[in-house]
Amino acid sequence: MKRKVFAYLCMAMMAVSLVGCGSKSVSSDTKKESTAAGDETTTDKKSSDEDETTTDKKSSDEDETTTDKKSSDEDETTTDKKSSDVDTTDWTEYKGTGYSISAPSVWLKHEYEASDLTLANSVTSADSFAENISVVLQDISAYDMDLEGYKELSLNQYEYLNYTVISTDKMTVNDVDGYYLVCTTETDGMLCYCSQYFTLIDDTAYIFTFAADTKGYQELSEEVKDIFSTIKFD
Repeated sequence: MKRKVFAYLCMAMMAVSLVGCGSKSVSSDTKKESTAAGDETTTDKKSSDEDETTTDKKSSDEDETTTDKKSSDEDETTTDKKSSDVDTTDWTEYKGTGYSISAPSVWLKHEYEASDLTLANSVTSADSFAENISVVLQDISAYDMDLEGYKELSLNQYEYLNYTVISTDKMTVNDVDGYYLVCTTETDGMLCYCSQYFTLIDDTAYIFTFAADTKGYQELSEEVKDIFSTIKFD
């Protein structure tokens, strides 16, 4: 029997850089010609170097601008999710610490001490990976941090843990601003996908995480976005 992989993925707070050469001439006339040629060569080389440097700098600036623009575009992408846009008939509402979230009946509640709430998909869990949604709360009262600062800290943490971040977009759920992040990592030899909605309310960070293998992510990612759209805070 295959051992099920029950991946728990969450954000963790962490106070967490040309050598020139020449030749000697044999006579004074030759020396003058050589010097003139050397000067011309030096001038040509200097001009060439300047052109090359200018081109490299321009290319570098363009690359940097493209990178900055891409990062900016990702951050500026905003998605508004509202539970009213989703048919939640026959869905079950789960109450957590300061929030509630609803899910279809195939998502069953599991006790998992590291999270405030854990839901596992009873259909896809028939394979070796139990797709799940976990909710983690973090007390950040000791930090002078807003949502943007928390996002940057989280991205740095993922880089430190060798996660591959695919996207980070702004997402508003029922009028509460946050971020929607998608990343991948290796878990027990398999590629694991992780999508999260996280936000800050007062001194608490709320992180809602969906973890799945590749197949499970492809099948459930859109449904999970609908589930995230039902999140409400007290």
